[in-house]
Amino acid sequence: MTLIALALGAILGMQDPDIPRDCLDDDHNNRCDAEVLARSRALLSVASIEDEAGSGAEVYRTFFVDGYGRDQPVVSFERRSGGSPMVVVRGQEGRSANAPVHLEVWERVRDQSRFADRLLVATPSDNERLCLHSWVATVEMANSQVDFEPVPVRRRTENACSRGLTLDFAFDLATLAVQAIPACKALELPYRNDVAKLESCLTLQGDLVAAATLMNEKGRVTGFGVQEISETDWSLWVGHANQNARLDWNGEIIQETNSFGPGDSLPRTISEFMTGQASRLGGVHVEVRTVGALSSSSGWIEGAVIHYRDHKTYRAASRQEWVRLNGFDWALKSWTVGPFAPVAD
Repeated sequence: MTLIALALGAILGMQDPDIPRDCLDDDHNNRCDAEVLARSRALLSVASIEDEAGSGAEVYRTFFVDGYGRDQPVVSFERRSGGSPMVVVRGQEGRSANAPVHLEVWERVRDQSRFADRLLVATPSDNERLCLHSWVATVEMANSQVDFEPVPVRRRTENACSRGLTLDFAFDLATLAVQAIPACKALELPYRNDVAKLESCLTLQGDLVAAATLMNEKGRVTGFGVQEISETDWSLWVGHANQNARLDWNGEIIQETNSFGPGDSLPRTISEFMTGQASRLGGVHVEVRTVGALSSSSGWIEGAVIHYRDHKTYRAASRQEWVRLNGFDWALKSWTVGPFAPVAD
């Protein structure tokens, strides 16, 4: 037996032998359990697939759990009485996005669903692969057709460690959802997969396509720390549109200006201030929670500024106002950061 097989055997030895491996997420939650499924439905505000079947709706949907045991958005292709086919993505806190789908997309979903709950036969090498932090998907179908016969409910859960037809169908639904929803398709930042892109898409508000462009340009200051972002980087992030941007850092005001005389000292800039704060705090992280737009030229980003000290996390509320004028890129108009407070463990 190889070292990989021994290591995998030790990991699997911690699992309940009565629970199929496909059902377990990274936190060893049984994603096939009815109560666990019910909690996910409540978190994502969706009805049970049995209720969907009883309503006469034709539904193809998938729940995702990421490699750390966290629920991700549920993707659902739905056709209800009196309505055209739709794709609906639902996330936590009631966030959702939807769009009509073309007939060829609907037919593709129906065709590929035929084998989505089938189990592939495992090969001997499958038992020797070390697989950690794997994703899990649960596919559910209401009133689908199998061999020309309607089936009220079909369901299967599959772990990416044994990726097969269920995972392939699930991630294909996510890809089709991204392509069908204009704001999600407009997102250009690198994402781990299309499920992560959909989760980011659910943070958009207002003029969704404009918000997507703002996310593309300004939504990835996140993760920058003192070792990763220079004053020049901060300056490029703030942007240039003669806006004289203003930062309120918990009452300390940095007002950029282009008006100063020959004898005046150079005014402080936001990029200079943020570089100093990152150095003083040992790095800062700008978390994006919501990105919105009133129009193609006016938007906002809400979230938090986070730093770490003495093994503790400190967080302050953050809101940015952005403008986009005369064909230029988005530029910062104002940024308000509140007081920092330790985050409870």
